[in-house]
Amino acid sequence: MEQLLVMAQLEPDAAATKFTDFDLHALAVDVTSECAPGMLEKGIGIELVAAQPILFHGARDLLAIAIRNLLDNAVRATAPDGKITVSLTQQQNAVLLQVEDTGCGIPDQEKARVFERFHRLPGTQGAGSGLGLSIVRSVTALHGGTISLHNCETGQGLRIKIEFPVNT
Repeated sequence: MEQLLVMAQLEPDAAATKFTDFDLHALAVDVTSECAPGMLEKGIGIELVAAQPILFHGARDLLAIAIRNLLDNAVRATAPDGKITVSLTQQQNAVLLQVEDTGCGIPDQEKARVFERFHRLPGTQGAGSGLGLSIVRSVTALHGGTISLHNCETGQGLRIKIEFPVNT
């Protein structure tokens, strides 16, 4: 139900979203900390690589939901004894957010479809509405960013890369 409400909030004719200045690093720490107990309970390691505060202008609550959705998907895809890494990097004209897991990855032919509303990968079991990555894509677009999916070089896992432009 929460996911449907977020989707409604992201519709073009919805009321204007409030953008404020906040520390994106602190937000990533907060969301990762909220999700960590569930990961540890499943036996999944979590690492946050973000060394400095990053002042960002955006919709804090929506970005928190997007990060949480990325982590939820990574947890579902990662087996016990796996690992999830969240990294946040300030670049000259962009902020790069990446979530990488040691799960099963996504077949190339499914990569575009996973952003469709209510789409779930064939054979996916367990909870989920198929809205998570659609919401992440919408939140990314709202902030003028781009999102891409990459299978990890090790042949195991997925890296989701989101690049947000920043005004210097």
